[in-house]
Amino acid sequence: MKHKKVLKILFIACVFGVISLPFAGMAWNETTEPIGNEKMAAFPSLDRDSAGEYLSDLGDWFEDHFAYRPELVTLDAKIKNALFGTSSQDSVITGSDSWLYYSATLDDFQHTDEVSDRELFNEAHNVALLEESVESTGAKFLFTIAPNKNTLCGEHMPERCQKIENEKSDFERLIPYLQSEGVSYVDLTGVLTDENGKGLYYQGDSHWNETGAVNVYNTLLDAAGTEHEDYGDVTPVSTDDYQGDLVQMLYPASEMAPVETQLHYLNEADETWTYENVDTRPDEDRIETSNTKGNGSLLMWRDSFGNSLLKYFAQTYENALFVKTEPIDEADFQDTKRDLVIFEKVERHLPTLAEVPAQMTGARRDLDVSKAADHSDSDSTMAQQTIGTMLSITGSVDPSCIGKEGRIFVEVTDDTYSDVYEAFPVSTKDTDFGYQLYLDPASIQGDVQGIRVFAEQDDGSLALVYDERGGTPVRISQYENERQIAAKKAAEEKKKKEEEAAKKKAEELKKKQEEEAKKKAEEEKKKQEEEEAKKQEEEQAAAAKSQSKAQQSSQSAASGSSNTGSASAAPVQTQPDTSSAAASTEPAAPEPEPAPTTPAEPYIVSKTYIEDCGQDTGYYDILYSDGHHEYVDAQ
Repeated sequence: MKHKKVLKILFIACVFGVISLPFAGMAWNETTEPIGNEKMAAFPSLDRDSAGEYLSDLGDWFEDHFAYRPELVTLDAKIKNALFGTSSQDSVITGSDSWLYYSATLDDFQHTDEVSDRELFNEAHNVALLEESVESTGAKFLFTIAPNKNTLCGEHMPERCQKIENEKSDFERLIPYLQSEGVSYVDLTGVLTDENGKGLYYQGDSHWNETGAVNVYNTLLDAAGTEHEDYGDVTPVSTDDYQGDLVQMLYPASEMAPVETQLHYLNEADETWTYENVDTRPDEDRIETSNTKGNGSLLMWRDSFGNSLLKYFAQTYENALFVKTEPIDEADFQDTKRDLVIFEKVERHLPTLAEVPAQMTGARRDLDVSKAADHSDSDSTMAQQTIGTMLSITGSVDPSCIGKEGRIFVEVTDDTYSDVYEAFPVSTKDTDFGYQLYLDPASIQGDVQGIRVFAEQDDGSLALVYDERGGTPVRISQYENERQIAAKKAAEEKKKKEEEAAKKKAEELKKKQEEEAKKKAEEEKKKQEEEEAKKQEEEQAAAAKSQSKAQQSSQSAASGSSNTGSASAAPVQTQPDTSSAAASTEPAAPEPEPAPTTPAEPYIVSKTYIEDCGQDTGYYDILYSDGHHEYVDAQ
């Protein structure tokens, strides 16, 4: 009994320890990083207004911050996937063979929740209006769609998700509208499969892999007619350390998460481009790059599928701008000359083409509105507001007053004249017949005296659907004030950017000067060391030469004493020849005793020419009668 009681106590203690660990462990291992794209709850404040919700908010905070959360969430995901083949995260679908999919793409995959034909028209027509504006600046425009992963790799989707409700997806239905609107559309579906028909996407990521990225890059620049490196002859370097976005969502503890192979066609060592932004990553909202070895200027509106494309385009163009934010701002292509503008949109976000039109000045249209049928008593609406520096005119058209693919026009009358502009067609949760027009207040003379809205019928005729003329005029001064404030802010930002650029340039110049001074000092030191080494070599050579001369003169002296008549040394006679006295017949008189004299000057006994070893010059070894030698260089 006592033994069982001890076991029971130990069991209770273990259970209590496991249960309390997430809370107690927060003292040393609180979770501070979000999992995936989630937004972590902040610690609630206790006050009179929020007292009723405090405990609920505290629970939300604990769920996001308890200790060892990534490890426990990862462990839970692995158990559920192994036992039941399901995902522990609502945002991730687990497929066969370790393939993961983004849940937000399920409707597209099953062809459910279709958008209306009018919304498809709105999407295509808005891209066409954008292309018209871009090409008016002289730039080339391309539009492309990044297919969802399961559009091309759907064979690994779980069986329960394989039910297809409609014949075509919204993606497929949109293509004819793009063609009808004359959009310069580039199809990527054919280049995102390998020779076996398998999609070029990562298993654990929602995006295409590096081979797919290279294929997309080549396809877009081929369509633009731009000369570029195609990486066809490159053998990519592979690393087995890639963890995709879906893996990170499902298995937040990276050390416990699976990895897959990533190929690298362009290594950092070979890159010649640089970020112009400070502390920039490929997933930033706005990225500028420069490359002194590149050519031309690129603007790319993109989403997360553009992350892997960035380095290839940056390597090709002298300067490039990559933008993820919406709405599109016309300043990105109006204020800076662009050679190529690419608009990339992922399949699952296609509805935003109709929901968030570009923020750019509406195109003027030469239309005769005098014969428009009057439907101004319809349920159409109109409103005005200031957005940034632009005058925004929005509203909706009564569906009974517009054709299936009818365009929407807005006439603005000021103190001088009337202008007609084409508005972007807009889809909202309430209607597919909305509209949005942006105007630059500088183009309006005086005050807005009236606004009328016209809708195009199926037969091409116009209907007046909204009429606001007379009454209190819209004062443009408010927009001008907004413009002045914005212009001042822009000027300050420009000045700040110029100052930062000047500071950076000065630092680079200083660094360059320091490097040049250091290099010059090193060169001078090296030159001095070389001169000293040369001088030392010359001294050693002279010493060796002197030693050689001494040895050779000693040898010459020895040979000269035994034989003064050598071929190379003829004795020079400096005393009178007395040999003739031996032939005289007269008896020799006794020699007188020599008188004491001073020692005679030494005379030359022999003069020997000695050639320097390995040289074209030599010197003379002169032997004097008193036995000393003199060495004279031969001239």
